[in-house]
Amino acid sequence: MVQHDQQSSTNWPAVITLYLCGCTVALHIGKLPVALPLLSAEFNMSLAQSGNLVAIYAVLIALCGLPIGIVVARLGYVAFAITGICLGMLGSFLGLLTSSVAVLMLTRMLEGLGWIMAVVALPVLMGHLSTTKDTPVVLGLWGSFMSVGTGTMLLLAPTLHEIGGWRLPWVVSGVLSLLGVIAATIVCIRHQHSLGIKIKQQIQTMSVNKHDLKKRNSIAAVLCFMCYSFQYVALTAYFPTMLVSESGVALSMASYWVALIVFANGIGNFSAGWLINFGLKRTHILVYASLLAGFFAMLTFAIQDPTWSIIFALLMTSISGVIPGTLFSTAGLIASSAAGTGVVIGFMLSGAGIGQTMGPVLVTRMVEFSGHWYSGGLICLAVGLAGAYFARWLKI
Repeated sequence: MVQHDQQSSTNWPAVITLYLCGCTVALHIGKLPVALPLLSAEFNMSLAQSGNLVAIYAVLIALCGLPIGIVVARLGYVAFAITGICLGMLGSFLGLLTSSVAVLMLTRMLEGLGWIMAVVALPVLMGHLSTTKDTPVVLGLWGSFMSVGTGTMLLLAPTLHEIGGWRLPWVVSGVLSLLGVIAATIVCIRHQHSLGIKIKQQIQTMSVNKHDLKKRNSIAAVLCFMCYSFQYVALTAYFPTMLVSESGVALSMASYWVALIVFANGIGNFSAGWLINFGLKRTHILVYASLLAGFFAMLTFAIQDPTWSIIFALLMTSISGVIPGTLFSTAGLIASSAAGTGVVIGFMLSGAGIGQTMGPVLVTRMVEFSGHWYSGGLICLAVGLAGAYFARWLKI
């Protein structure tokens, strides 16, 4: 278990500020899906090129989550938290100025690397600013950063496109990340004693126990995150297409429903900390959430009535949302030192990246093979059962 100096009381203003800074890196993910038709028209992109733009984040997370987690743990969380947000800002501003698909891809890679750095570093800093009792709630809150950031941009993007084309969301997300860099820097300077880190110190003597990666709990957490990401990304990525093709819902309305479904995931994320403090075991939370998520994902794909399909999708994402919130709060318990927390988080992110990559690919292949959307739901159900099985490995 991680040992570090805890706060006598949770510094909620600082925690919320860092949380909002994290939400700005999620804006960069949410700005792309709605912009793809406009980008395809302007750059004459092929379907494969547009798919590469979407997939690059997942591939980077799968390949770089663990290596970046190790580097961040060795060199310091403050510097990389700020650098991560800064890279997101730079990628957005450079993407705004690009005139080629290749350069746009490079800017997305820059944003993706920044996302990983921020996601490894920020929850550790938030944990240092909270009490032991409040840490599960704080990290459960952190688990919702993707839902809040991505969902907000999904809601705003159509209006922003009408005002200023696809480049305006790039401007907005870049400016908000710039504000995030400033806010995170101020928080870290004001609370460097609480964080236990000297901002100007370039290399910290931090002992990272690499044996943490071989622990049964670590492997279980990675596999649980992989299963969760598989189901969540597969459902949210193709739910608009399913609504339009099977139920005749307008594309604009389908986009708004997806944004609501993404926001619902944040409710589950935030609930994880309260469930843990209420006394529920993390293993039990993960088992039941995985089973229910798989069941409701299956119903979402199987039911063609749009009303019921939307209801089941909302249930799926809200219930499954407790999984990442629970896993983030578990990282500090798995790690044998404060430095190792970032390594465990990076390891879990690698699993999430694998799930994000595999989910859309396997679901689409199965749907194409069978000719029916319900086959994608059966895969999600099977993955939910696998997630529940892996959750039973977790002995925390």
